[in-house]
Amino acid sequence: MSGLDYRLACIDGETKGHSVAIRQEDLPTVARFLRASLDWALASAAEEVSHAPGQLAFVEYCEAMGQMLARGVFGSKYEARSAWALVEAA
Repeated sequence: MSGLDYRLACIDGETKGHSVAIRQEDLPTVARFLRASLDWALASAAEEVSHAPGQLAFVEYCEAMGQMLARGVFGSKYEARSAWALVEAA
């Protein structure tokens, strides 16, 4: 099987309304990105964001975005810095 019954839906940002199909082999990368995105959002809400180079939430989020781009899950930096949700494919 080359795909899953799930996709990423852009819920906010420069690519709001876009969706991305998820391939089975990319699921670990997608999971890492979604976890890092949530950790980053929670750190921001708790006012724990400093953008310091060694800040774990910042580093992991940046690395996860880079991995999504490198694997071709996202085709642009605009997709990488938008907010995404995992949804069932219609």
